[in-house]
Amino acid sequence: MTVDATGTVQGYDDYYPYGMQMTGRSMTSSEDGRYKFTGKERDASEGLDYFGARYYDGWKAGWDQVDPKMDKYRWMSPYNYTLDNPLIFFDPDGKEIRYIGTPQQISELKKYIAMVYKTSAGKEVIDRLNAKGSKDVNISFGKLKDPGKGKEMDGEYVPDLSIQRVKILNTGEIKDEVSLNKGDIILDKSKETFDPLGTTAHELRHADQFNEDAQYWYDTNKEEVSEIPPVPYEDKQAEQDAFWFQDIVKKQYKERK
Repeated sequence: MTVDATGTVQGYDDYYPYGMQMTGRSMTSSEDGRYKFTGKERDASEGLDYFGARYYDGWKAGWDQVDPKMDKYRWMSPYNYTLDNPLIFFDPDGKEIRYIGTPQQISELKKYIAMVYKTSAGKEVIDRLNAKGSKDVNISFGKLKDPGKGKEMDGEYVPDLSIQRVKILNTGEIKDEVSLNKGDIILDKSKETFDPLGTTAHELRHADQFNEDAQYWYDTNKEEVSEIPPVPYEDKQAEQDAFWFQDIVKKQYKERK
């Protein structure tokens, strides 16, 4: 489903588990109408969904090319989608299968997001993610490798980037043009530092950072920015900002009790 900034439905599509559209259960009247199954862009001429590494055909429930990591799944067809189980697995880019979780785990993740959304800071960031068209940020549980030096990694945001090398016509300059499709948030409950509210808020803030154009931040009148302003993603600054946002969310959640 696609909604505008006011929450008005602009379009929707209902799908079978493998991505085939249900007849008579689709309505599109927005610019995002080309984004279909799992939020991927659909090739109107072929009816295939572009995942980045390859195209997916929801009618035959398979890919148009072999899995680039087929050696990892030798017991399966290299054309299979999500190990033939789209209810508990998803594939964000056509080359890596991720675990969604059991119904109980999915319900738990929704509760984490709801906790963040109950705060004014969390609501602002989540609403901004929805409004930017990057509404397909996937959140799942997983195991994360610690960075070392006694530090634990209890959450991670992995952006799904498209990089296109372009030539600037008037200068002849060659540069990489980067755009964000969406991304994945992975939460590791096995870590001692894991906090359902804090860790979820922290990673949602990283998603917010990636989804904002750095130029937008610098060009906007800073006196008119909102309570939780968007910031460009710049390593150390972004991490400090995510901890700042995490503390604000935890404080606001505690105050509302």
